[in-house]
Amino acid sequence: MSKANAAGMPGDELKKIFRSEVQSLLGAVALVSTLINFLHFALPLYMLSVFDRVVPTKGVETFIALTLMVAVAFAVQSILMWLRSRIFVRLATRFDIRLSERVFRSVLLISCRERADIGGAGHQPVGKLRDFLTTDAIFVVFDIPMALLVLVFFWFIHPILALVYIAGMALVLFFGVMNEVSTAEPLKKSMQLASRAASQANMAVTNSSVIEAMGMRNAIVRRWANTNNESLIHSALASDRGGLWTNLSLIVKNGMAVGMLAAGVILMLSNSVAMGAAFAALLLVGRGLGPIAQAIGSWRQYVAAREAYSQIQEILNGAPAEEERVELPAPSGALSMEGVFYVPPGTTRQVLRAISFQLPAGTGLGVIGHSAAGKSTLVQVLLGVIPPSAGKVRLDGADLTQWDKERVGRYIGYVPQDVQLFDGTVAENIARFQDGPHEMIIEAAKLAGVHDMILRLPNGYETPIGSRGALLSAGQRQRIALARALYGNPRLVVLDEPNSNLDAEGEKALLEAIQAVKAGGATVIMVTHRPSTLAFADKILVMRDGMIEKFADRDAILKDFTVVRAPQGKPPAEVAHG
Repeated sequence: MSKANAAGMPGDELKKIFRSEVQSLLGAVALVSTLINFLHFALPLYMLSVFDRVVPTKGVETFIALTLMVAVAFAVQSILMWLRSRIFVRLATRFDIRLSERVFRSVLLISCRERADIGGAGHQPVGKLRDFLTTDAIFVVFDIPMALLVLVFFWFIHPILALVYIAGMALVLFFGVMNEVSTAEPLKKSMQLASRAASQANMAVTNSSVIEAMGMRNAIVRRWANTNNESLIHSALASDRGGLWTNLSLIVKNGMAVGMLAAGVILMLSNSVAMGAAFAALLLVGRGLGPIAQAIGSWRQYVAAREAYSQIQEILNGAPAEEERVELPAPSGALSMEGVFYVPPGTTRQVLRAISFQLPAGTGLGVIGHSAAGKSTLVQVLLGVIPPSAGKVRLDGADLTQWDKERVGRYIGYVPQDVQLFDGTVAENIARFQDGPHEMIIEAAKLAGVHDMILRLPNGYETPIGSRGALLSAGQRQRIALARALYGNPRLVVLDEPNSNLDAEGEKALLEAIQAVKAGGATVIMVTHRPSTLAFADKILVMRDGMIEKFADRDAILKDFTVVRAPQGKPPAEVAHG
């Protein structure tokens, strides 16, 4: 379990990761970049020496020596540039490895707490920041000092050359500021809309069967296209504005070459500078203004990287690193809720109101009530999947927040209403993707009554089930999810309508599994509509409008309910309020 950051403030965590993984290599990058920038002077100095020393003296040996030296300088510069690129690739990889797992943990926690899918919003900014660290745009940051070195060089040749250069640099910087001011808003809007379009696309793919069955394809595609097109319009607007200022900066850069040559020729004709110095100045003006112009051209990448950094920081702030907790003993399964309220984020509606009850270890509880009574939300709050807005949920007397989630999770089994399995084998899903003896997997499968069904699959326990368990039927997924819930002899088992997709054989196996688990001392809570599944229950909790309407012994509750008889050949009967 990761510790809280040293500063104790979640906003410091990303800075801490950045310092430990990135800044440790920035010194080496800065040194290499400085050497690369100094070697940019090799060609201008070569031309200065050739025109001012070799040509007047016709020194062939000097010319050969200078040529060899500049060739070596070019080779060393190429090696250093390759080395700098390798450093940044490794830096980006280290940064991604350190950050991506932490961000993924936060995304899972926030998605549960806010009951929203933010998966894409989590991994995309990490990828953008990693990609930025491997592009030429990041190198420009280290090449900017070249502009100052060139200014010093011009000043030593002649102050007029330095003044001409300063004028060009000021214009390029002005265009850069205008580029930022004019493109910031459309770029931000474009990225927000692109993220929304990606979320709409993911949701459409997830619900593709519903879309096709109900003839919604054109409407959903049109909705996505509107969002995507609006994003493209803002992106094009930013590109148009950015292109204008980028091209103006390039005009200045090219015009500076003419201006510098003209100034050099005038100074040369007045014998103020030598011919070699004039040609050297012509070569260096492009080297000096190049990084600034390139920075302007890469401004969109800087903005995207800055936005990605802010998004990552927001995610980490939304789910701060957990502090190490005192390791509590294994729970027995005693559960209580004390004045629990739950209000979904961004709303004022109380989905749960003043929920209080106690269950000794080994108790069976049936939870019933009309649709939208708050049953599934109750289950998620008592499991700690979503935190209560007020009140306490206690397991063995300890607030759920005092438990290490990874450790206590081994003693909890859960079958949600909407069963989700993961891409992998049957065995991996039952074992919760943890290492453990194969005997525990088979024991859980037998307890859930699914062992024989698994053996009939093409590769038994090693059968891949595909993404979301797509290669299995709904009933098979539900029964394997039950085996997953029973894996490791849990002390608290919570089932949210676990028989919604089961046939008679599957429901019989479910009831036998529940009785066996309860007989083993585990606390069992089941949300259900079917009276046939309430035989295990010692207590029944009736919910209405987010509140507890009744909480009493099973027989005392059921006598006030009637069984709605289903016509012959129809699905099983449901419990209805009497």
